[in-house]
Amino acid sequence: MRCLSLALLLLALVPPRATLARPDGASTLQVGAYPQRLSDRYTPANGLPGKRIGFIRIDGKSGRVRAQTDAATGECTSGRFTNSPG
Repeated sequence: MRCLSLALLLLALVPPRATLARPDGASTLQVGAYPQRLSDRYTPANGLPGKRIGFIRIDGKSGRVRAQTDAATGECTSGRFTNSPG
């Protein structure tokens, strides 16, 4: 009974559907496909200097991606890794 009372109270607080509509009458929900990149895999074939990655560092300002592997540090440029110092 307590849950029913709470549900009715919350239902009463929801504004009527007419006030939720956009002024131009367009729907706020758009259904469709939104392609996005989920993940990329890099191996020594892509220039990654080793097989095991210890950490990945992404510089927010320059967008530079560096990966510390068991062999060396690599920097990703245009989808390929190159060895980088440090």
